[in-house]
Amino acid sequence: MPLNFSQRPGCRERDLQRRLDNPLYPESMQHVDAGMLEAARHEDAEEATAFAEAFRGLFEKAASLDANVQSDVILELKQTADQLYEQAAGLAGDNHQAQASLRRLIDVLMRAVRTGAGNDPQALSEIEQETEARQLHMTMLETPLIVDLLRPDSPVNADSLVPALLSSEADELGRALQLFDSEQILLLHANAQAVLEACREHGYELPEAWRRLQQIADAVVVM
Repeated sequence: MPLNFSQRPGCRERDLQRRLDNPLYPESMQHVDAGMLEAARHEDAEEATAFAEAFRGLFEKAASLDANVQSDVILELKQTADQLYEQAAGLAGDNHQAQASLRRLIDVLMRAVRTGAGNDPQALSEIEQETEARQLHMTMLETPLIVDLLRPDSPVNADSLVPALLSSEADELGRALQLFDSEQILLLHANAQAVLEACREHGYELPEAWRRLQQIADAVVVM
């Protein structure tokens, strides 16, 4: 009986989708059954519930701030908002509205931080650099694979990193490779080539995955 995956799965369900009958993965990881899918959905749902509670608590705390709030309190709220934004990007379902609310809150908090910096050129420069880095990070978080790779409890482990990258779309892989330095990409390329050669020995040609291997090689040349 075929498995019916969600249209907007959470990170654990996404990982099962990548692994299902995928010869790029170790054989022990290719089997996915209904029980595993149900367990993954349950964990994803529990995370979404915890996120909703934290999201509510953050906005309640932000709404209760007075005009003379200390800068460390603002920075703590901003850090929490950043963390929740990253978490929201990987949750099951449509979380664009929550992310938009978090972006607006972060903008408000950053304006307060800029006000607190006064005319200090170094502080203002650091704030600008942080803002640019955050915008780039938020753009990267539009890619589900990147969200999954960045999680502290990422379902993509040492055994499944190369298969996950080789199973991705070209644009997705291009963005994911930005997470690695040149030495790491060289190692990824060597491991990916070994995986594909092993697949070929077992009768799997996988032309798209070989194209992803070339893309990894091209990234090494560029660096």
